[in-house]
Amino acid sequence: MNALIKHLKNAPEKKSKSDTKKLPLLSDPDESLHNTPLFFQITTKQILTSDASPNLKPLTIPLPHSPYPSNATCLVITKDPHDPFVAKLKDNPRVQQCLGMGAIRKTYNSYEQLRRLRDGEVIGEEPAFVLADERIVPSLPRVLGKAFYSSPRTTPISVGMTPANVARVVEEAFRKSYVRKSQGNCVAVRFGFVGMSVQELVENCEAVWERCVTQQKLVKKSVHGLRSGMIKSGSSVALPVWLAEELYSEEDVLQEGETVNPLKSKAERKLLKAASPVEENEMAEEENGKKRVREDDIEKSFEERRARKLAKQEKTSTEKKAGSKKTIKA
Repeated sequence: MNALIKHLKNAPEKKSKSDTKKLPLLSDPDESLHNTPLFFQITTKQILTSDASPNLKPLTIPLPHSPYPSNATCLVITKDPHDPFVAKLKDNPRVQQCLGMGAIRKTYNSYEQLRRLRDGEVIGEEPAFVLADERIVPSLPRVLGKAFYSSPRTTPISVGMTPANVARVVEEAFRKSYVRKSQGNCVAVRFGFVGMSVQELVENCEAVWERCVTQQKLVKKSVHGLRSGMIKSGSSVALPVWLAEELYSEEDVLQEGETVNPLKSKAERKLLKAASPVEENEMAEEENGKKRVREDDIEKSFEERRARKLAKQEKTSTEKKAGSKKTIKA
């Protein structure tokens, strides 16, 4: 692991055509290069999720060292009224701006204004992430729109906050990394930045592996469902940390005559998982019993109708005979 980090430090960073001076990736010539983020890229054998709907609550990965530089800031969105939150976060170096739902609706009512808020053009620096009160997260897509929700980086992170604990929640948020499952099989998890020491990067990388792979929070089959794990920056090549010996197992290969079952929705999978074979047999027996009862009821009701009809016909014929006898006597 140390050798990989040292190799990444000495690797050249890709520059645009306008840049004439080339700098090493992890050297410290200026603050912008010092704060370059590093990612642990995880590639799985199967897709991470089949749900098309966006997940508003990402997977949280606690890290021993903050993966964000000391000058990184965040944007905080709270419920109304937001004045108590603003008072608690006043002069907090980690908070770029604290806004309430009402303030966003009144001040930022166009896509361009929301884009400038997202990119930090209003304050002068781009926020590392966006924190939002979990009570208002379901309503935020209508307020923030695609300016924020078009990218996982700017999608608000749902946290529980009150005026009493908001400062602590913000500080804890900078000691975690966040990842959202996609419909693909590759995801990048931020685990540090260039200015961190090699030992800190190694410990953070191990924490990401423990949470995502060993605890199966991201890769359901642990290492058996993993294709590769790599380290990279936003513009560098990926350096492998772990590679699978087999990309696919025998279970993944379809035999002749086999078909792939269509993917079911999340609700259907939960129902199927909850139903045991015994319960399924009981349900089948109950359905068969109900069917037999319905058939018996239908047969019984038919016989009753037939008996009533015959009784009515017999009564009618008896009345006719009695009437004809009275007529003859008269």
